[in-house]
Amino acid sequence: MNKHVVLNILTRLAIAVFNFATIILLSQLKGAAFKGICTKLIAIASVAQIASEIGGGAVIVKMAQNKRIMHLFSFNIVVMCIISLITAAYGITIFDSYQVLIMLFFICVFASVSSFIGYYCLSKQAISIYNLINFTQPCLMFLILFFGKSTLTVSYFVFAFFISYAVSLIIGLIYLFVQSKRDSDFQELTFKEISHNSFIAILSHISGFLTQRIFYFILPYFVLGVYSNALSVAESALILANSLSTYLYSKLSSVDNIKEQLKLTNQFIKINSVIMLIGYVLILFIPAEFYVYFFGSDFSQVNIILRYAFPGVLFNSVHLIIGHFFSSRANFKINFYLTISGFICTLLFSVFLFFKQNWISVNTAALMYSTSYFFVFVLAMYFFIQQFKVNNEQVPEIN
Repeated sequence: MNKHVVLNILTRLAIAVFNFATIILLSQLKGAAFKGICTKLIAIASVAQIASEIGGGAVIVKMAQNKRIMHLFSFNIVVMCIISLITAAYGITIFDSYQVLIMLFFICVFASVSSFIGYYCLSKQAISIYNLINFTQPCLMFLILFFGKSTLTVSYFVFAFFISYAVSLIIGLIYLFVQSKRDSDFQELTFKEISHNSFIAILSHISGFLTQRIFYFILPYFVLGVYSNALSVAESALILANSLSTYLYSKLSSVDNIKEQLKLTNQFIKINSVIMLIGYVLILFIPAEFYVYFFGSDFSQVNIILRYAFPGVLFNSVHLIIGHFFSSRANFKINFYLTISGFICTLLFSVFLFFKQNWISVNTAALMYSTSYFFVFVLAMYFFIQQFKVNNEQVPEIN
């Protein structure tokens, strides 16, 4: 396996270790209800990151390779501030402290800008900087929470969130301005050039987020705490798919030969699928006591939730790799079709549960997660196989 892929996987693994350390710390010290509040705060920041798609986001990976983006970046700052203000306002339902709400606003801005710069790093194949930005935030956050665990409150959690994103952003800004000087002879990338694909990308991002996280805004805090921990365990398996996709995205964006792109993507799908299936078998045999030991007595249902949620993670992992293949070819419509199919399935499921509210539970949420991603997986495989047929290649066998 390519050394860059291995390094990327190791970095993702380190990120996952710090994320899990934070989850364990919050769960053991404060329980499921506190963890549920923190989960909702993270979800708010994730919504704000959608702003990074408006001014380019994933679109610039393909289009900014030989362009400057400083004008586009300035436009993004304004857009990100507006959207962050709207998303942070949702925090009024959680806090009554204006100081905390102001910090939440800046967290949303920092998360959005960091995401935008991360995509720019990928366009320049600066994967090491991209990984450093993504590693710094969870690492710092855990350290701040760990040393302040004796006085851990929701406000302190927001403070740790704020500082960790601020430092990550500084690293990204340094790279952005250094690289922009090197690109001084390049033409500026304009919003007009990316606006069409940007609109499609943001719709894909929104529908994908709602497919994954719609229950984060529905479940009570205690139940949300348990469900989010189970989903975090399941989605930790996406380390492999995310690592492969990050490298694949950067690599394919600089390769014009469609046959080479298809071959490489197919190899990555096979590697990912075999390892994910092994992971699912292992998950089935882990008892509830294992999760209670790490998270605390509130989390005895985690192993049951995982049985329903992990198939969705497997389906999603294949979708991620295929989605990055189409993104590398600037075919963002396909990704929109994929994510919107998952969202429609989730929406129909949610409407059904609205009339059957006694059915709402963490297990139902996990089952909905897997069902939605099954439809996304089927559609993704269909589009990918069609690419082989169009290019007169042998249709791949996905093991």
